[in-house]
Amino acid sequence: MPYKFPFFIGGEVNFYPRSIDFDLSRTNIIESQKSRDFRKDISISLKHLFRQALDDNNKTMVDMVKGYLAFYLVNVETNAANFQDSYQDFYTKKELISLLMEHLDFEILPGYHRKLGVILQNLKNNGINKIYIIPRQTMSDIESIIVSYLRARGNFVVTQQQFSPLFRDGQQPVQILQVMHIIAQTSGLQLKDVASVTEMELNSMCLNKNSLDQKLIAVISAIQIEHNVVVEFAELNSTSKSYAQLRNTYYVNYKNETFQSLLENLDKMSVATIQIYLAGILGIKLKTFDIT
Repeated sequence: MPYKFPFFIGGEVNFYPRSIDFDLSRTNIIESQKSRDFRKDISISLKHLFRQALDDNNKTMVDMVKGYLAFYLVNVETNAANFQDSYQDFYTKKELISLLMEHLDFEILPGYHRKLGVILQNLKNNGINKIYIIPRQTMSDIESIIVSYLRARGNFVVTQQQFSPLFRDGQQPVQILQVMHIIAQTSGLQLKDVASVTEMELNSMCLNKNSLDQKLIAVISAIQIEHNVVVEFAELNSTSKSYAQLRNTYYVNYKNETFQSLLENLDKMSVATIQIYLAGILGIKLKTFDIT
């Protein structure tokens, strides 16, 4: 079979007598010009079957094909000699990128998916030249806050995921970030780890505290002094956590339902009640202090 030919593509081949030579076990084909020619004849089916699978739009099959395309893109240059030797008309790097741009889809906001090609075109239209990545399986609270903020402002954040295309010699894992690295390079985009976002960049996400109610500002100032912390506010989506912490800075999610409830009822609350409410939002121990 051709080099790294998909395991799920198979069938029966009838050889005419003496057209292909087998070893004594009658199970292995002896390498020859005839066998190499046959391998290349078989290889022609790859593009046709992949295109048919993608056009049929069967999700299971499409996901499977995307995994193979991702593997080929990551390996097409480093294993060029093997592909050229086995295939009559293998994909070019440009063709693989085009197919993946057409068929890879990502969740850019909760419940909102777009194809990669559309996403990258939108980035270009908006003058954004970075793709943010999370090369880990889990995110910290502060990373969740950052991701919500970035996505809400039209940035593209790629989380870790893996393809596992199956070949006759076993599965070959491919990370989506390997694919994105290649596509970003050809598209003139930079990849940036969400964890590398600096405090200066974080602070640019924050609201001006002076725009808040004066009674709330007084409580915040007292909390900052008493607990030796900094409290900032960022407009994130309402499904995010109420706050995230980076060292001694607390970033309150302004759009979180709990905080919005506090804002709606400020006029009815005493300073002490606001203090208790805000301490609960921040997850800090309540201390007694004088605000007056």
